[in-house]
Amino acid sequence: MMTDDGVRADNKRGGGIAVRMRGGVLHLTLAGLAGAAIGIGAVLTYGTQVREMEAAADRAITGERINGTINAVVMDSRGMYMSRSVAELEKFAPPLLANLVRLEDLARAWEEKLPAGRRGEIADAQTQLRRFVELRRQMVAAGRREGPRRRTPLATTMSIARPARR
Repeated sequence: MMTDDGVRADNKRGGGIAVRMRGGVLHLTLAGLAGAAIGIGAVLTYGTQVREMEAAADRAITGERINGTINAVVMDSRGMYMSRSVAELEKFAPPLLANLVRLEDLARAWEEKLPAGRRGEIADAQTQLRRFVELRRQMVAAGRREGPRRRTPLATTMSIARPARR
């Protein structure tokens, strides 16, 4: 349809096919860019969450290793405690002492794996672990010095092994 001045009516309104196609291409381009931005944001967020979960899993594994090492120390302590001679006691003392060193290493690693702002959360556990290790070393020393029936360090250890009731 033509107007009085000889120009097509759809061109006067700015609605020619070329303009419409450019507008459509522009809209599709903008939609594609928006989708790409959303996708990149999702990948970055996902990566951060994966790293946080891996760190938490690593801390949990270290905590389980600490638990297993404590169980090994307790079992060797029982072996020492039930020994009838210093020779029998010496079967249990070296692995117990080695596990105490491992326990200290694991406790340090556990603390280092926590973000600095959260290290205070395990302060009580770290204190209890240090006391546990020291009393077990005292038990080994007393057993070697005074014989396998030395009960005081083990009895003391057993009294602090339970967390205080709040």
